[in-house]
Amino acid sequence: ARYGVGLGLEAGELNTIMSSGSPERLWDRLHQISMEKGAACGMLYAGEMATLVNKRDYGSTMIEVLMVLFECNDLEPPRETFAHKSQPLKNVAVSALFCSNEDMLVHAMPPHAMKGGLPSRMLTIYEPDSGGRETPFLDEVPTPAMPREKLIADLTRLRFVTGKVQIDPKARKWYRAWYSRVKDRRRVITDESMKPFYSRYPDHMVRVAIGLSVS
Repeated sequence: ARYGVGLGLEAGELNTIMSSGSPERLWDRLHQISMEKGAACGMLYAGEMATLVNKRDYGSTMIEVLMVLFECNDLEPPRETFAHKSQPLKNVAVSALFCSNEDMLVHAMPPHAMKGGLPSRMLTIYEPDSGGRETPFLDEVPTPAMPREKLIADLTRLRFVTGKVQIDPKARKWYRAWYSRVKDRRRVITDESMKPFYSRYPDHMVRVAIGLSVS
């Protein structure tokens, strides 16, 4: 994850916001970006998710703020404070890259975050045990599949990708058939905490498709 964030920073196409802190500071930072650039865009990166999402009081408020930001609304109603007055956010596009493991998530994430739908707004990528993957010696640096310079150059070109996403007839037909099966599976879910995730599962599929198309 840190390697990927580094690539994005070198390409100049990534605006990292914060890795830890209070929800008030997060909103304040996004408001500054919104006023400077006309859009509250950026990515939260946490090498350990518990630094931002946890059971402490301010962590609970952070969860609620993240749920609002991940909706990426064109105009978010302003946060009103005595010190900073009105702080609206325009053209919100906030994403996150959080890393953790099962034990830390169970320990850190409050039950209301799971049932309230925070995980349903996130795509989860699970890596099982490495299975004895070999670690090379320091002088045996593996040859990457693609040179780092080319990766950065390709990321830099993303700024030129514009326009409306189109779904061709074949993909639309497949998606409709897949979606009908998702609805059937959702009816038999017994774990209440998983129902918010499945309610957004089709949206996640579209987002993954957009990401693959852009890449």
